[in-house]
Amino acid sequence: DSVIGMRDVIVMLGIDTNFLDVSRLELTNGFYDQAAKKIIWKASDIPALAQLEPGQAGEIIFTIPVVKEFPAGSNPKNIVIRSMATIDSPDVKTTLTGNKTIASNLLQLKVGALVGLQITPYFTGSAFQNSGPVPPVVGSETTYTLKTKVSSSSNDLTQARIRFVMPSGVVYKGVSSPSGETVEYNERTNELIWQIGVLAAGKEKQFEFQVGITPNASQVNKDVELMRAATFTAKESFTQKEVKTEKQAVTNFLQDDKGVTDQSGVVKNP
Repeated sequence: DSVIGMRDVIVMLGIDTNFLDVSRLELTNGFYDQAAKKIIWKASDIPALAQLEPGQAGEIIFTIPVVKEFPAGSNPKNIVIRSMATIDSPDVKTTLTGNKTIASNLLQLKVGALVGLQITPYFTGSAFQNSGPVPPVVGSETTYTLKTKVSSSSNDLTQARIRFVMPSGVVYKGVSSPSGETVEYNERTNELIWQIGVLAAGKEKQFEFQVGITPNASQVNKDVELMRAATFTAKESFTQKEVKTEKQAVTNFLQDDKGVTDQSGVVKNP
């Protein structure tokens, strides 16, 4: 808001385009000047800018997402997006000794980390020797490996962990890789927790564990759910905010396992 009246106001906001995706800018009114890297609003966009009375306040809303991939050569750690808004009016100069532009304080926004979480079932090509029929058969055990990859885009994460929830028909075989990782298994809830600890910015960690299933007649002609859900939680060292990412159900369909001739997870009769 202003302590003086102003007419024919022009509002400009400089955009830090290094880490913002301007191609996905959502702007109801106004215009983005790509050469100047500024969003500009005039009275033709917002009629109230034609005359601002003393003490009058308002807001301008727009959205612009952070880029999905950071530019080459940039330092993706602890990113701060900076912008500066300015207000221009021909009436300002009569009050502020010739300076007709009012600048806001510098706005600095800390960018939170984007966490990548991928969980994929394998029968071959894993840390463990799996066994049993593929596709699975009623009454016979088939074991699988669930491979997990987790990464942080831009900030160091602490207290990181993943909680894997498995259906009651899935048996954790008691083995995981790499060795030395902190793993907790609750047989009563069929939950496995991988205590990751620190996940550094721009780095990826991998984890594998083995499960087994013995299908019954009610599962014939259906895929088998190996994992009901997985939840990643951590705390950002830069923004001091909690981070949470969830992964939904994973079945025994071996879409990424090129070592099997039949990738189907559909249960067969003996």
